[in-house]
Amino acid sequence: MSQTPRLPVPDLAETCERYYQRVDQCFARQGEDAEALRASNQDLRAELARSRPSENECAALDRSFDTLAPTLGCR
Repeated sequence: MSQTPRLPVPDLAETCERYYQRVDQCFARQGEDAEALRASNQDLRAELARSRPSENECAALDRSFDTLAPTLGCR
């Protein structure tokens, strides 16, 4: 059975990459849910990259994660 090839993902702005790395590090510490959360985060990263977000949009994503991070035991 062959897999569907993935389309190349465009590079993201530095602010966006920092956001996704922050989320990935947080999700990696989530026990049995970690792998599913990380896979979902990578899918969202690829989707966002294709939309070419601005630095401001990524900064807003990062700020919005500030409210969720403490609930997950992250900063």
